[in-house]
Amino acid sequence: MRNRQTVCIDFDGVILRQGVRWVNAAQIIGTVMPGAREAIEGLRQTFTIIVCSARCAHPGATKAIQSWLNANGIIVDGVQHEKPHACAYIDDRAVPFSGSWPAPLTMVAQLAANERARTEARRLMN
Repeated sequence: MRNRQTVCIDFDGVILRQGVRWVNAAQIIGTVMPGAREAIEGLRQTFTIIVCSARCAHPGATKAIQSWLNANGIIVDGVQHEKPHACAYIDDRAVPFSGSWPAPLTMVAQLAANERARTEARRLMN
């Protein structure tokens, strides 16, 4: 078997379509992001798929993600906290860098504004 390249995929906001509120790292509330299952199935034909999540830094979160993925019929090759060496990273908060620093600054500002809006919406719902 040949060595396969790795694609690293973020969990929250990429595979998991989050529910209204965050409970804790090991309790996952939400549904599968539309198209995620099929996309991952297709990618697994060629690549090793690693789910990487900041959640995994918390006790029980890695196991919770693995269980959630299994329960939702999503097969991956690993779940971890550390970002592995990969040929591609799929992340809802990623900012592409193409060799010129001024280009990503607008996107960073947009992501920060989106995060502030999400935080305020969660605050108002509680």
